[in-house]
Amino acid sequence: MSVRKFCKLSYCYQLVRLLLFTSFACFGASQLYAQTAREETPLQVSLVKAYLYITSRTTWPEGAIEDDSFVFCINRNHELFETFSTFLPTKQIHKKKIELRFFNESSASDQLKCNLIALSKNEKGNKMVAANVKNSPILTIGHETDVTLSGGVVFLAHDKKLEPPKINFSVLKSSGLKIDSGILDISQRRWGKEE
Repeated sequence: MSVRKFCKLSYCYQLVRLLLFTSFACFGASQLYAQTAREETPLQVSLVKAYLYITSRTTWPEGAIEDDSFVFCINRNHELFETFSTFLPTKQIHKKKIELRFFNESSASDQLKCNLIALSKNEKGNKMVAANVKNSPILTIGHETDVTLSGGVVFLAHDKKLEPPKINFSVLKSSGLKIDSGILDISQRRWGKEE
């Protein structure tokens, strides 16, 4: 093989390698961008709106909400973490700015500073949170697993679309919270005495 032919082949080989590398790099960057700039699904948006609606239709005992903000607590592993982070900073509940805080499932002191805790799919963690905030005016809502079975107040049931919420009446009553009767009337399942 002549030197000239070898150089031409080597040049073509280098060009093909460069083109392949560039195409893989562009594909990888587009995938990374798609993951970080993802759009929320209609169900995710509906769930966030349901969290906000139920919260807005809940009454806390006098003095339970700080004067300047409503503390909405979420675990960083929560399925809707990014969606809440996007939507909540611009919203208000009970004419108070929403403050998004992170909490540790094993820290009762973190949880007792919350007005609402968005529970995740971690059933063991949900039971721990429910035990930590028992008899406190803290609304616990979840949508990934039926949190009413582990001591949560509201479960936002869904199967591709929202269904009427499930409410644990005995936990609701012991918390001192009151949920609007319109929501209570449509709730799917009830535990404890209804008064």
